[in-house]
Parts: sequence; structure tokens; C-alpha cells
Amino acid sequence: LPGISIGHNDKAAFSLTIFPIDQEDLYVYRTKPDDPDSYAYGDGFERMRHVEERVPVKGCPDQTVTLKFTRHGPIVYEDRARNLAYAVRTVWLEPGSAPYLSSLGYQNASTVEAFEQALQSWSVPSTNQVYADVNGKIAWMPACKSPVRKGYDGMTPVPGDGRYEWDGFHSQKEFPREIAPSRGYVASSNEMNLPPGPAQELNIGYEFTDPFRAQRSREVLDAKPTHTLEDSCKL
Repeated sequence: LPGISIGHNDKAAFSLTIFPIDQEDLYVYRTKPDDPDSYAYGDGFERMRHVEERVPVKGCPDQTVTLKFTRHGPIVYEDRARNLAYAVRTVWLEPGSAPYLSSLGYQNASTVEAFEQALQSWSVPSTNQVYADVNGKIAWMPACKSPVRKGYDGMTPVPGDGRYEWDGFHSQKEFPREIAPSRGYVASSNEMNLPPGPAQELNIGYEFTDPFRAQRSREVLDAKPTHTLEDSCKL
């Protein structure tokens, strides 16, 4: 069942929907009272990195803004009264994480194996990828970089002092996949579609979309063995 993006060549077609795993963390830093650009990390303090940018504003002079960054990412809020600062760490800012760029790797794929291999470098956004070829082979597999968190789940802010670092990323081979399922189709609608067992125990996300679209799609698709183009348009 197609998702938000579609591509094809003369032998296979591809599509995707969002697979909403947690690719961001919010870090809280203790800053020096007399130097709010210094934040506690490890046994000492580190300096925030400053980047100045000029922002054009219609009807006004250009505005110069100072952006601040910690080792984890951009500062999004400072509480000077409490000597605290907050920054977001996200997979989107990791090296090699240009959104959707890895789709270039599978544009010529004509086998499930080639498609799956091309997805190994996929980073952001986290997606459900579906595949179909002229030989009748279909497949579903998630593609993403999912941080490995130890001792916390990423659902609440954590101190940015070094105790809550990512321990690399999960291998995509840890995720489930479906290749040529007996039901005759693959489908996703951003719902929680990880089967019970090891995949759910990875704790890679907690904010999947409500399941109702996926339930209705499966209800319609399961109702008869073949579907016309008109049926698909109605769905």
C-alpha cells in the first residue's frame, strides 16, 4: 500500500511511510553562574560554540542572531535564573544524515536483496519502506538510524553531563521485516507495527500514530484476494 513517497524503475517500485521512532533527546546542562556559556560535562566544564547568522526581515534591517551549540546540539532555551540550558540532540544532525539521500541508492534496485542492502545507510527520517517488483515479490522493512540508549528511554529530559550518551546505533538487521507474506500485500500507516518480542524490547519509540487507518486498510485488503486500480483509488 503506497505511502507518502513513490519511486520506480522498469523492474521495481518503492514507497514509504513514516516509522515514528525516537531520534531525538533533550539534554539539560548546569551552567556557571558567572559564565552561562560554560556547561558542566564530565569532571569539568565545556564552552558552548557560537555561530552568528544574519537573518533578513521584510521591512526591517537584517537581524544578527547568535546560535549556541553544545557537544550534543543546538541550545533551544536558557534559564539564566536557575543556571540551566537545554539542547536537542538528534540523528538529523549526525554526519551523513542528509534526509532521504539514501533513496538514490535503491533507484536501480530490481531485487529485494539489492533494495535491502541500499537501505543499510538510511538515516532520516525513520521510515517504513515497501518494495514490489515485476516478478511479484513484495517486501516491507523499516529503515532508520535508531540511537542505542542505556539506562534511560529518551522520553524525558536528561542531564547533559555525560552520563546519558548514545552508545552508537542499532543495526537495521535487528528490526523485523516481511518478504513475500502469505497475505499477499504489505501495508503501513505510521502505526506501531513492530511484532511482540525482541523488536519491541529494543525500546526504539513510543509515539506511533493511532492504529485506525492501518486497521481499516487491512480490513479492506483482506476482504478479497484481488484488487483493481479503482479499488485502490477508493481506499
